[in-house]
Amino acid sequence: MVNKRLTEIANRLGSENLDRKEIIPVRNKSTDYKGEIDGFSYVPNLGFYVADRTSWDSINWYKCKEIMKARNSFMLTPADFWKYYDFVSENRVDIVGDMKESFENEWLDALVIDRRHLLVTPEFSPGDKSYIGGTEYRESVPLDSGSFDPINASKETGLPAVFYADEDQGDFLFKPNYSSEITGIVREGGNKIRLNAHITASDTHPYRGVRECKRLEQ
Repeated sequence: MVNKRLTEIANRLGSENLDRKEIIPVRNKSTDYKGEIDGFSYVPNLGFYVADRTSWDSINWYKCKEIMKARNSFMLTPADFWKYYDFVSENRVDIVGDMKESFENEWLDALVIDRRHLLVTPEFSPGDKSYIGGTEYRESVPLDSGSFDPINASKETGLPAVFYADEDQGDFLFKPNYSSEITGIVREGGNKIRLNAHITASDTHPYRGVRECKRLEQ
């Protein structure tokens, strides 16, 4: 007999195989055929493990990249974040609550250049304090703030493409880059989930850290 709950999850994740262990909802530990990591959840629609909490408060975007590389880890991109959000909405509502209600926030793996251009997953060079590489999406960063539905976020950039007419509508808010400085994308909380594009990449804050991501070796 087919388990209706597994069928619902399989349809949500686009899976046709109900026997795959990776579509079983995670509660405390994340388990799949590759192993398990305490404090992480395996996210099937991303294909890797994501930390349940943010870490390394009071570090800037560049330091996040440096720490993640040293640990053989990486950061969520804005597009990754929405896939992770879909997962925790289904399986870990406690994490969703933390995102909305706590003041902890996290750097995502993208930079905003000249207000309009998004650079995703660039590498950081500690030697000359610069960034190299990455995938650039030109003129993809909205210039206006507004509320939006994540379903209307770009699949490539993770940024909103359509806004509600009323900024107070919904639970998600975007803040643009108001300066010519290089900024990062930060996921913030406080009653709503915000994607903030106006925080300078070199800025630090006591509540701002990073959510570590890992892939286990085959």
